[in-house]
Amino acid sequence: MYEFTRLQLTQEEFNNLHFMNPPTHEEDRFEDDFLESLCAKALKNVVEMVIDKSSYKGKDPTQIFQGIDAKSKPGKGQWFRRHTLISKRFNIELMGSLWIRNLTHWNDGAGNWVGERTDQPKCSFYITDGNHRALVYAVQVVCGKTYEPVKAIHATSWDIASGILGWQPQPAHALENYGRLNGRNQFYKDRFSMHIQLFESDN
Repeated sequence: MYEFTRLQLTQEEFNNLHFMNPPTHEEDRFEDDFLESLCAKALKNVVEMVIDKSSYKGKDPTQIFQGIDAKSKPGKGQWFRRHTLISKRFNIELMGSLWIRNLTHWNDGAGNWVGERTDQPKCSFYITDGNHRALVYAVQVVCGKTYEPVKAIHATSWDIASGILGWQPQPAHALENYGRLNGRNQFYKDRFSMHIQLFESDN
């Protein structure tokens, strides 16, 4: 049983979401240096880098993604193709919830605090699922769309989750969210698959 809480992210929290970590296995690492450079940064910084990299300098978010030539692996299609497709049909009502967790943070035993919170102290939460959707929406907001609060499912009991996901287990931290909660806390059972599968409990 893992506890999750439904949230709405403020614009500051959304802008400061921690964008994807680089692949952990050497064989999975991006061969494009630009894609590698996007990893482990605040979403707002990723947006700046994407817009700066694009050969298109207008305000159409779809064309911004189309203006970047980046492949994760030889023989693979353009990495930003999925962003282009999402952007063309984007609807905030259909965006769905991001799955987020607190940043990793632990003592390495030698008195040093390490993890994402140490490396990126200004970030709010880590995006476990929804990086591509979040990036598309963030670019649209920068291009003039009015920000509407993004829904998220926060892993409150992520100390348990961290062990399952390969991080060193550690005590759970406070919720650390300044956005408006959607009603009372909700509890879900989760299989921790790549795309979250939710089963609302009877509790």
